[in-house]
Amino acid sequence: LTVMINSASLNGMPGHINAHLITDVLKNQWGFKGFAVTDWEDILFLERVHQVAPSHKEAIAMAINAGIDMSMVPLNPQYKEYCRLLEELVLEGHVPMARLDDAVKRILRVKLAAGLFDMPSKKSKQALIMLQAESSVAAAKQAVSESLTLLKNENSVLPLQSNSSVLVLGQAATDRRFWNGAWTHTWQ
Repeated sequence: LTVMINSASLNGMPGHINAHLITDVLKNQWGFKGFAVTDWEDILFLERVHQVAPSHKEAIAMAINAGIDMSMVPLNPQYKEYCRLLEELVLEGHVPMARLDDAVKRILRVKLAAGLFDMPSKKSKQALIMLQAESSVAAAKQAVSESLTLLKNENSVLPLQSNSSVLVLGQAATDRRFWNGAWTHTWQ
C-alpha cells in the first residue's frame, strides 16, 4: 500500500522528482492507489546533495508535484519549516490543491485499510503480542544472522596494528548517525 522512493538518481534525475516514474508509470499506468513516501530527508537532499533545487522550498514543490505524497521530515524544527513552506507553495499556486488533495486521499485510504481509525485498536494490541512471541523473536534473530556481511581479511589487514593510521573522509567520518545505522537512538 506504500512505496518508498529510492534516494538515488536515474540518468541524472533524482527519484524524488521523477514525475514520469512516480506519477505516469506507478500511479497512472500501473494503477497504484497507495501513497509514495520519501526516504529520510530526501527532499532536503534535492537541494543539498543532488543540487537540482535552488532552495528547500523549490525542492518541496518539485517533489510534491512529481507525485510524492508523504515526506519523512525528521526533526524539529525541520518539520515545521516543511509544513510552512508547503502551505506557502499551495497558497502561491506552485503546488495545486488538486495535487495536495490526491496525496491526502491516498494517505487516508491506506490508513483506513490498515484499520488505524478503528476504535479501540485491537489490531495494534494483537500486533504487539505477535511481535513479542517467541516465534517472532526467533525469526528476527534469523533475519539478522542471514543479513550480516562477512569480509575476507586478505593479507591480514585486520585487526589493524596499533602503530598504523587510517584516514576516514567524508560526511560519515564524524557523524555517529552513519556509524550506527538507521533507526537507532543516536540517529534520531
